[in-house]
Amino acid sequence: MAGSVIDYVITGIDRGGDCCTASRRMALHIRRRSFLRLTPETGRKISAKILAVGRTHLLCSAGGFDITLSQRDLSYAMIPDLREKYRPGEAYTAIIKEYDAEKAQLGISVKEAEHHPFDGADTRHPLRSRRASVISGKYKGGVFCKLEENLDCLCTYSPNQYDEDFHIGDQVIVAISKFNYTKKLIYGKIVAKW
Repeated sequence: MAGSVIDYVITGIDRGGDCCTASRRMALHIRRRSFLRLTPETGRKISAKILAVGRTHLLCSAGGFDITLSQRDLSYAMIPDLREKYRPGEAYTAIIKEYDAEKAQLGISVKEAEHHPFDGADTRHPLRSRRASVISGKYKGGVFCKLEENLDCLCTYSPNQYDEDFHIGDQVIVAISKFNYTKKLIYGKIVAKW
């Protein structure tokens, strides 16, 4: 958790050894008790501080709870490695998704605290338009191509293209083929590599 900002309660001081002992658990308990004075309402905005970042998940602290978040909780766009975007010590606005009092668990989402990038995308990227893009990820036969910050297009290959010829970070031309307004997804086809 190097670089993260944490709270702790000093529980003992050794003046002879020039050190002290502290409890993070006690500090979290105090923060949680203060946070729960107002019942956590779904949709309420709170601050989430990042403690540690891995490739696919990160650990953050919000309202006295330590919460593990995946890429789906953080961004509308595909992020292959969270360590490239997030750092310990950073704070983000999140919204409360759920609170289970019996299990003492808090569910939050960082991405849903922001405006959804799909809104108005059909005007910015009309059907059959072509866009320069970068491959940001691959998942179960689909290729995620970045159209804008936090907005991806889920693409397939053209008939004469093969998966092994395309890699994350490659620049491609994408043709927009469909909008799914229910799931807020954009579909397209990779036309060429450039």
